Amino acid sequence: NTTVIFNSEFFDTDGTFASNTWTPAAGNIIVGSNCTFYNFATTGRHMTIRIMKNGGGVTETTIHSNEASTYLGCGTTYADVANGTDTYKVQLYHNDSAYKWNLQELSIFWGIAL
Repeated sequence: NTTVIFNSEFFDTDGTFASNTWTPAAGNIIVGSNCTFYNFATTGRHMTIRIMKNGGGVTETTIHSNEASTYLGCGTTYADVANGTDTYKVQLYHNDSAYKWNLQELSIFWGIAL
């Protein structure tokens, strides 16, 4: 499993996102991510995306590829009640033997305070 580093921000109005971690204020939140890999060379491969809260996995989605594919994308969301110090991150895993680049322009990590 690899923690994803997101290199840029579109919105961070309350200054709670830093590089790969979101630390929202206390209250109801929804957090999610969509990530993309490319060039799965063989059949029977899969990719898992996981939302981590305080270092432990809270939700994940796995997508399987029955054929060699150019792009394989996966997403997941999680609703929670944050306590003001909780941290959320995204981890990825794939079972293809070759290195796969997490495409930054096709990947996003987001959170909303409700």
